[in-house]
Amino acid sequence: MDRKNIDSISEEETLIVRSSERNPQIQDLSNTMNSKSSNSIVDKLIENGWVDTFRMFNQNGENYTWWDQFTRARDRNVGWRIDYFFVDEVLKDQVKSAFIMPEILGSDHCPVGIELEV
Repeated sequence: MDRKNIDSISEEETLIVRSSERNPQIQDLSNTMNSKSSNSIVDKLIENGWVDTFRMFNQNGENYTWWDQFTRARDRNVGWRIDYFFVDEVLKDQVKSAFIMPEILGSDHCPVGIELEV
């Protein structure tokens, strides 16, 4: 989502952006193999004032949301964090928690979520 699209939203509106499998290319804090270009979608969202809700509560590495099934990477917890919830500054203070649920199996992804105070 570029700034041009974001600027068309009125001040009364609040947005939550959920990103999944859009090749976000963010550098994981613990896995330098996953480092990508700083010219990524995620970097652009953050540069434009969007807040990564998970990082509001957890700055640790090794919090992945996707693992390669072919190499059984999940068994070794070698993955990528490619599923996100972003909020704008207006909604930031209403975010009470953000979480990744790696214990939920059944896909190469695991669920992510946020809890909002309404």
